[in-house]
Amino acid sequence: MAASTEVNNVDHRAPDVQRLVYSMYRKMLSGYNDQANEIVDSLPREIVQEDADIYRHLGEVL
Repeated sequence: MAASTEVNNVDHRAPDVQRLVYSMYRKMLSGYNDQANEIVDSLPREIVQEDADIYRHLGEVL
């Protein structure tokens, strides 16, 4: 049996796609929130930095 390649053309600008990605991202964040807070709390305060550029990261995903 020959392998086939299926091309999936998804418009990353489509509102439905953006809502789905955002929803999945929020679910992922909430799933690891407690664990992440414990890790951050255990680190020395001077090495913890806030990521103020989250929208750039989301733009890379979308």
